[in-house]
Amino acid sequence: MSANSLEERSKEVSIVIYDAPRPPRYLKFNKSFLSWMLYGVPLLIGLSIVISLVLAIAPISRDSIKSSSLDISNPMGNNDEETKLKEIEARISDLEMENQVLQNKLADTPSEATDLYFGQVLRPYGSQNLIDKGFLQLEQIEFNHDAQKSVLKFQLINPRPEARVSGHIIVFQYSGTETKVYPGALQNNTLDGIKFSQGESFAVSRLRPTVAEFSGLSASNKVKFVIYIFNREGDLIVKHVTPEFEMTNKAR
Repeated sequence: MSANSLEERSKEVSIVIYDAPRPPRYLKFNKSFLSWMLYGVPLLIGLSIVISLVLAIAPISRDSIKSSSLDISNPMGNNDEETKLKEIEARISDLEMENQVLQNKLADTPSEATDLYFGQVLRPYGSQNLIDKGFLQLEQIEFNHDAQKSVLKFQLINPRPEARVSGHIIVFQYSGTETKVYPGALQNNTLDGIKFSQGESFAVSRLRPTVAEFSGLSASNKVKFVIYIFNREGDLIVKHVTPEFEMTNKAR
């Protein structure tokens, strides 16, 4: 037997299959084929399993990215809610302080608490004169009139915008012996006295226009006005007396 034939036979593997009573059968396989069956096929199966797992996990990863983006947006909404909550808490704190101030004033109620104060305005409980504090200023005062009404316009100016001022406005018009009051619904209360809280309510951070209207003709051809402004606790923060206005001229 030649060397070449031995080399060729070494590349083959024979398998004997016994199937009695039949004679045995011999099966011959190439070694490279058996190596492929033993190593190549399992490798392909493993790769297919890995690829299947990767494809199955990929949608989950995309969903996770979407959910994370939603989670990122949620804090913005939470921030808005936190801001609103802080504003509400600040407002509650302001109301508690105002309530405490009112309680302190009630504890110091003067005996003349129902006496008339500033003409037809009833004296508020524990009222203080805070005009010198300069909480508000009046500017751009204008007077107009026609046959049906007279109108006084002015601007409320807050010199400290960071501290909002709120309260009530009452304006009296004097013409000869006649007195009118704004808001007009208070006209019937002038004899018994007007509560400061019945005035026009306002709140101003920077500026606020005010228009006080008085219906009907005046008893005289000259009129003047007295403007009272109280804060929410009843303290007087502005008292302004205008010059007399001619009914035929526009005020400066």
